[in-house]
Amino acid sequence: MTNKERAETLKLLTLARKTFPSSKVDAEALTLYVAALDDLTYPQIKAGVVKLLNTAKFFPTIAEVREAAGQMVAHVRHEGKPDAGEAWGEV
Repeated sequence: MTNKERAETLKLLTLARKTFPSSKVDAEALTLYVAALDDLTYPQIKAGVVKLLNTAKFFPTIAEVREAAGQMVAHVRHEGKPDAGEAWGEV
């Protein structure tokens, strides 16, 4: 991730945290989130965070953000294309 993407990710997570007023995640922890998500791109992280904001009852963990980002990437990659099981079924 570039420095600009890191800054954007921190800003996104800071705003997301505000939607969970009882969250105990502080600025220092958010810096750790950014470091732990460094292998993802900002668009992947943003897609995952937006998905979680619509479903999570508590501020998501790093693992939840990673999982949601991965699901969103997989969804975009396979949009309109069958997955392996569906393709095998067509054979």
